[in-house]
Amino acid sequence: MCTLNSSNLFIIENILKIDSKNYNKLDLINKTFKNLLSVIDEIITSVTQNDKISIIFNELVNI
Repeated sequence: MCTLNSSNLFIIENILKIDSKNYNKLDLINKTFKNLLSVIDEIITSVTQNDKISIIFNELVNI
């Protein structure tokens, strides 16, 4: 569980670096893992033009 929380915080910090106008830390922390996945798809995948992070995060959530 600690590893997943740490991973979430890492992802959240990156989302906020990309788009802090539309998201805030508290709202992102309160999202469930599956709801956070949609934000990853929207923000990180669009910036990196690569869905690898989204795929890996999805695999972790579905373990």
